[in-house]
Amino acid sequence: MLAELSFLGRLGILLLFCVVASLFDLKKAPRQRHRWREYLLLWMGLAAGAAAGMLFDAVTSSLSPEYFEHGKQIARDGAFFKNVLRLGAEAGAGAGVVVGAVLLLANRSPGESLRLCRYFWIPFVAAATLGCALGTLQWLWPIASMENLVYLVGSDGERRFLTVWMTHFGIYGGAVFGLIVAAVRLRRSQQQENARDRAAATGV
Repeated sequence: MLAELSFLGRLGILLLFCVVASLFDLKKAPRQRHRWREYLLLWMGLAAGAAAGMLFDAVTSSLSPEYFEHGKQIARDGAFFKNVLRLGAEAGAGAGVVVGAVLLLANRSPGESLRLCRYFWIPFVAAATLGCALGTLQWLWPIASMENLVYLVGSDGERRFLTVWMTHFGIYGGAVFGLIVAAVRLRRSQQQENARDRAAATGV
C-alpha cells in the first residue's frame, strides 16, 4: 500500500510521524528531548539529497536524454525535463534520509544531533567526485559497452548513454563510500572529545 502512494504522500506520512513522535517526546525532561533534533536532521538530509539528485540528473540528462528515455522510461515529451527533475528529487531525497539515519546511528551524543550536519558534505562530495571520475573515464577510454544500444540509439548515443550510466554508478558508489567515511570520522571525533572530557575531569 505504501509503495502505491505518491512521493508527496510518503513525505506527508513521514512528516506526520515526526510530529507525533516529537509530541510524545515532550513528556520527557527538557534535557532528554532529542527527537526533534534527530528528525530535523533527517529532513535536512532529505532536502540536501533532493537538491543534489535534481542537479545530478539535470546535468546528466543534458548529456544523454537517451539514458533517461530508455534506461529510466521517461518519455521524451514536453514534460521530459520536469520528470527528470522529479526522478532526481525522489531518488536523492531517499539517499539523503539514509545519510542522516546512518549518521544518527553512529552518533553517541543525541543532544548534539544537529552538529552532524558538518558531515553531510562528505558523501555528497564523494558521490560527485567518483561519478565525474568514472564518467570521464568511460568517455575517454570506454570500459563498458552494450552492443544492443548501438541499434537503439546509434554509436554516438551509445557512448553518451554509457558515460551517464557509469557516472550514475560512480555517484551511488561514491555516496556509499563517503557515508562510511563520514560515520567513521564522526565516531572518532566523538571518541576524541570524550577522551578530552575525561582527561579534563580527572585533571590529567
